[in-house]
Amino acid sequence: MAEITNLGFVRHLRSDASAHVLWWKDARLVREGRGLAFFFVPHVASIAEVPVDDREMPVVFHGRSADFQDVTAQGILTYRVTDPRVLASRVDFTVDLASGAFRRQPLEKLALLFSQLAEQHAAGWVARTPVRAVLADG
Repeated sequence: MAEITNLGFVRHLRSDASAHVLWWKDARLVREGRGLAFFFVPHVASIAEVPVDDREMPVVFHGRSADFQDVTAQGILTYRVTDPRVLASRVDFTVDLASGAFRRQPLEKLALLFSQLAEQHAAGWVARTPVRAVLADG
């Protein structure tokens, strides 16, 4: 999370090395990079902060095997953002210019998307595999 200090008409942003910051001013990208620190005027700035470190999230899947047995599987998904500019154009990572916190909940949105994709893939595999093979393969 970005640390923003109020200095009257201007503010100072300092971000962690594990965050990619994108700063827009007058509808154009002024600066971007990891671990930036800069002064800005909040009335004409829009700032997004995309975490680029490894993220983990636990998942639980429920499905039915090819021989109609109920199967529950647990796992951990690990992901890392490789192109923060593209992700920031698709998911709103805008930070509040007073507190430095996200205005919306982009990490929760990504977690939901990734868990749904993983569940869809796992459910398809479990649906065409007998329960003995599911247990043997893990």
